Amino acid sequence: MLLKLLRLSRTKNSTPCLPPGPWKLPLLGSIHHLGSSLPHHRLRDLAKKYGPLMHLQLGELSVIVVSSPETAKEVMKTHDVTFADRPYLFASSVICNGATNLTFAPYGDYWKQLRKICAMELLSPMRVQSFRSTREEEVSHFIKSISENIGSPIDLSERIFSLTYGITARAAFGKKCKDQESFISLVKEATAAAAGFNISDIFPSSTVLPILTGFKAKLEKIRGMFEEIVDNIIEEHKAKKMAANVGDADEDEDEDLVDVLLRFQERGDVKFPLSIANIKAVILDIFSGGSETSSTTVEWGMSELLKHPRMLEKAQTEIRQVVNRRGTVDETCIQELVFLKLVIKETLRLHPPTPLLLPRESRERCEINGYAIPAKSKVIVNAWAIGRDPMWWKDPERFHPERFLSSSIDYRGLNFEYIPFGAGRRVCPGMSFGLANVELPLIKLLYHFDWNLLDGITNEDLDMNEAFGVTGILEAVTQDLHFGLLSSKQVQSLRLVREEEVLKFINSISRHPGSPINLSKSLSSLTYGITARAAFDKKCKEQDAFISLVNESVALVGGFNLTQLFPSSKLLSFLNKTQSKLEKIHQGFDQILNNIIEEHKNSTTDEGEVDKDLVDVFLKVQEHGDLEIPLSVDDMKAVILDMFSAGSETSTITVESAVSELLKNPQIMQKAQADVRPVFDREGPFDETCSQELEFLHLVIKGTLEVAPLQALCYCLEKTGRYARLMDLRYLSRLKL
Repeated sequence: MLLKLLRLSRTKNSTPCLPPGPWKLPLLGSIHHLGSSLPHHRLRDLAKKYGPLMHLQLGELSVIVVSSPETAKEVMKTHDVTFADRPYLFASSVICNGATNLTFAPYGDYWKQLRKICAMELLSPMRVQSFRSTREEEVSHFIKSISENIGSPIDLSERIFSLTYGITARAAFGKKCKDQESFISLVKEATAAAAGFNISDIFPSSTVLPILTGFKAKLEKIRGMFEEIVDNIIEEHKAKKMAANVGDADEDEDEDLVDVLLRFQERGDVKFPLSIANIKAVILDIFSGGSETSSTTVEWGMSELLKHPRMLEKAQTEIRQVVNRRGTVDETCIQELVFLKLVIKETLRLHPPTPLLLPRESRERCEINGYAIPAKSKVIVNAWAIGRDPMWWKDPERFHPERFLSSSIDYRGLNFEYIPFGAGRRVCPGMSFGLANVELPLIKLLYHFDWNLLDGITNEDLDMNEAFGVTGILEAVTQDLHFGLLSSKQVQSLRLVREEEVLKFINSISRHPGSPINLSKSLSSLTYGITARAAFDKKCKEQDAFISLVNESVALVGGFNLTQLFPSSKLLSFLNKTQSKLEKIHQGFDQILNNIIEEHKNSTTDEGEVDKDLVDVFLKVQEHGDLEIPLSVDDMKAVILDMFSAGSETSTITVESAVSELLKNPQIMQKAQADVRPVFDREGPFDETCSQELEFLHLVIKGTLEVAPLQALCYCLEKTGRYARLMDLRYLSRLKL
């Protein structure tokens, strides 16, 4: 018995174990370790603790994370066939009809055939070169659109994004098709849906999760619209081909990518005939893989050059010397632009377009560095961390293009310390296509324009996690709110309204001396009454109903609502009746405000400017404000609701908190009254102007706002653009703060 136990123990101890990793929660596994920052940042930080080969349990998924060149080589070269599969992704399976696209097709004969078609025909260097005139034409339009705004701030990100998608669309479809914009919008939706860690992929055994969250319905809608557009495009290409007599030997010169795929569909010598569904899946591959990645690289390249003026000057000097000598600006210039090539290489090292590459899946159990990798494990290679590995790169966080000057390292995946496009069998097949869409835009941007940051921003201040550009609608609306509706002059013009309403409030209290009163309710009526008169002038007949609706809406939107925590779930909104309640409130608001606005539009008085209420001011701004973005009646209603919800309850809370604190601290209350009463007892009126003399009362108000702020948690902010940096941490766009 003892010998048997020893033998079992020896066998057990000799069996390789999983790579190390962070501690796990029941059901969720290691998901909670990824929630605090960008995934590739967090995975690098975890790898510093647990090693370059790390195991995470994400829900039902066993995930292996690779974070060093040595382990990347094991996965992408030594055991390349073992890790040649792609994991199941729900989004890809729905949109691409069971993952029939090149990107996520399982490793096998079908994938090899698609790969060969892409390498030899669709994305070969010769085919990419055939689209040179398309790229040059689209980039010329792009440069012209920028030149029309010289001296003004521009949203370079959006323009570059449109450029790269435009080039891809023309390469795929030929001339610009009528549904191109709709198609590009769908591609962006599909790419966003498939990105990141989706709950449907983390718990793949649950067929109900995609339905409950609305994810499946959303993807099916995207697929339906996508198929409708591509069906029309394919039919147009078939009709054109029939009319043009395809036997012409020169026809290949005018082929776009859809033509190439249709030609392969008609051939009888392929092992797996291409269906229309296969063609659609490959088209989506080309768009999702060849557009946004190129625009991201151009954007990062420009950002790094703006942050490093010496590099910018050096790149521009090189380009301008070459172009001035040659007399033209075209793609052939790139052969002589040594420094620009270094800039692109360094940009891809620091900012690989897909930081975690595309995931792989182990086809069978294998062993790496003494650790067991189970079959069906999802494998993530952190190319971003590898490109910043201090063991392989000197000053890895520094933008230093010259580091590649005497180096033979390139993009092709042969050097595992530098894999922006991956490596091995699953290396990006569109590398040449993507780089061509990066080189020419950078050449022309740097040749034609001198670039500066906005006034007041230095290159040291430039946040490398933020996209270019600003949002115009917010600026336009808030400026008019500040200078029109809520200006100091307008607030002062409402002084008589405030004094009259406060006098009524004091009189109502004085009728019940010595009796308990509900001060909270009285204060609420006062502040809402002041806001209503400021907004609508005389008391309107529906004022009480309107205030009641405001209270209802504030109560509904406050706090953490379940539907806001799970915004993709339409079912939750339906079950808890929040949506129906809000729609009912919305209808009530609309009806009351429509009546009030119509009354104001129809009323004509000779009253002076100071007698106008806020609706009058808003109507004036709407009519004569010379706004870049016109304000609609719906905008007006929304701002009126803003003023009631933010300008009434907050004032009530502050007054109530101040009185409560004074009652709790009798000495301070006595001091405040001693400050107020001498001023009040003097001859003459007691009004708002007296507050200038009440120094201690000002301190009481400040102290109240310190211990009882208007909002314990300020309104949520949401990050626009791609990334933001706070205290050396990077945050994703669409993140609530």
